[in-house]
Amino acid sequence: MAAVSDVQSGWWNEASAGTVAAPSTTPSNDLQVSNGLQGPLSFAAVRFALPSGTPASADVTLDLAVPSGSATTIGTPAVSACPTTGAWKPGGDQPASTKPGYDCTGGNDANGVVASGGGSETWTFPASWASGGTVSVALVPTAGTQTPFSVEYEDPTAASVSVLGPSSAGTAATSPQPLPGQSPAPAGAGSSGGAAAAGTAVAPGPISGSTAPGATPVGPGTATLGAGSGAAPSFSGLAAGTGSSPAGQAATVPHASAAPASQLPSAESAAVAQPSDRAARIMAVCVLVLTGIALFVLAGRPARPPRKLGAFASAGDGAGGVQPAVVGGLGRFARARFAPPKRI
Repeated sequence: MAAVSDVQSGWWNEASAGTVAAPSTTPSNDLQVSNGLQGPLSFAAVRFALPSGTPASADVTLDLAVPSGSATTIGTPAVSACPTTGAWKPGGDQPASTKPGYDCTGGNDANGVVASGGGSETWTFPASWASGGTVSVALVPTAGTQTPFSVEYEDPTAASVSVLGPSSAGTAATSPQPLPGQSPAPAGAGSSGGAAAAGTAVAPGPISGSTAPGATPVGPGTATLGAGSGAAPSFSGLAAGTGSSPAGQAATVPHASAAPASQLPSAESAAVAQPSDRAARIMAVCVLVLTGIALFVLAGRPARPPRKLGAFASAGDGAGGVQPAVVGGLGRFARARFAPPKRI
């Protein structure tokens, strides 16, 4: 596409009184953008004419170089490009009374991207910002920025602006180029019901464990791609440098093997290997019932009386005419007596 033309630029100093702007150290051909605690202190504008026939869907890129030297950039710049809303004259260090308006609302802003090392900054915006074929953008501190900064840009030229064509999104997809050693796909391949559409990857059939439904089982090292109306790429063709295989034909896949059908577990063996959930539940209920019965029987048995020891065990409990033992005597003379004391 042809280059832009009639490139003009200027910048305005908010530190001005009426029609007189405060002196600045920025060269007359350069641009200055700065921000303070209360808002923008200066901003710039760039204007150029787009090539004839530029569509509104095209993208415009503005790239401005930053002069070398530590004095040209202070702080961390945050600069956005917004379309201007008024007329303006080119020139540097102009008073604020002559500045144009600009609109950064409703998505009408493009944030600058600083190159690695800070040698330049780039803004990309749509060509629809143009009015009568002319684009006029203001370079202003990004909205909401409260950090003070100052940056200078070199005077733009036609080489600073690039116009890219319409986005390729939504255009018809082209057929992929065949890989080395592979034959190009015939016309109609990739249609509905055949092979995959152009631009999408075709996944091979199962490599190990089983084969795809409707596919012919193949030996080790092969995989069936499935039948279709179009031609499918051959994996063996990619490996050996041959052409593609017809649809439905087994294609050899390098470093892959299919397990023999005899080694696959059957449904019956899988069912035997795992116990039935119903049998486990019945067993658990039976154990609970038996445990309850045992507890009930043990609870109904009478408690055994305590066993007596020593002389008390021979005294009995008074049954059968045997008198219970009576403790008599004092202190160490206390004894269990089973009969009245002897008369003296």
